[in-house]
Amino acid sequence: MKKIRSIVLATDFSTSAEPARDMAATLATALGAKLHLLHAVVLHGDDEYGLALPLVDLERHGNRVHAAAVERLANLSESLIDSSLNVTTAVRRSTHAVPAILDYVAEVGAELVVLGTHGRRGPGRWLLGSVAEEVARRSDCAVLTVRRQEDSSAPSSIRNILVPIDFSEASIESLSVARSLAALWGARLHLLHLVEPMIVPGPYGMLPVGQPITLDYDVLARQARERLVELMGAAGEESFEVQARIGSPRVEIVEVADQVPVDLIVQASRGLTGLSRLLLGSTAEHVLRTAHCPVLTVKVPPSTKED
Repeated sequence: MKKIRSIVLATDFSTSAEPARDMAATLATALGAKLHLLHAVVLHGDDEYGLALPLVDLERHGNRVHAAAVERLANLSESLIDSSLNVTTAVRRSTHAVPAILDYVAEVGAELVVLGTHGRRGPGRWLLGSVAEEVARRSDCAVLTVRRQEDSSAPSSIRNILVPIDFSEASIESLSVARSLAALWGARLHLLHLVEPMIVPGPYGMLPVGQPITLDYDVLARQARERLVELMGAAGEESFEVQARIGSPRVEIVEVADQVPVDLIVQASRGLTGLSRLLLGSTAEHVLRTAHCPVLTVKVPPSTKED
């Protein structure tokens, strides 16, 4: 796992961003990383700052909004429990939050960006799920998304980590990251492989429409479990468990996360292609969108990405 020295927390100051703040601070403390608090001022959006200024003077309006954001970031920095954290704040102006976030992440060379999956509502929103998904899709570094729950906040420590594995190089890399985090927190790893039933379209003349190919899926699942154990090498059995299920990754990953339950999902941003795919971008984004726990989307170097 690449050492994380710099973490960017993108916040819109909403209550939905609070669990992301807590997770970012927890990680920064545990890793000894610098924490950057970032707010993107979205130009020409709603008056979310309560200033009620006329937009005819755009420069004056922008300066007042910028100053208000700077003050709120300073207050946010002071509210962090661990005063020993190395914290810096930044405000960036843009017509959209995503490029502002990505440009700043590149500017400071961050290895991780943390944000909430829900933020403000209305036309001026910028930390809704769609923005989180776009940041996760376009970012060159790992992205941790944290969803706010009505009855809980982000976990202060990580005890159970779920890692979906399709045996692609990307998913093996995500396991490496998960193992490093598990060692950091003393967490238990839950490795999951999904054997997806294959359907052959009727026009090929092989099977009636919608009829699964006849395979011994139980044998495939058993073989997958053996491979998962092999991936863990000499790790003690008490530190991990493996599961191989028959079903759709889009459904099973989140269901298993809820059943365990886990405090974090670590997933690859890309996986296998073709009929054997398990962790395509669409699946990763579906997990990001629907999981109730934080989701860390790991990006792999270009040389190890599958087409």
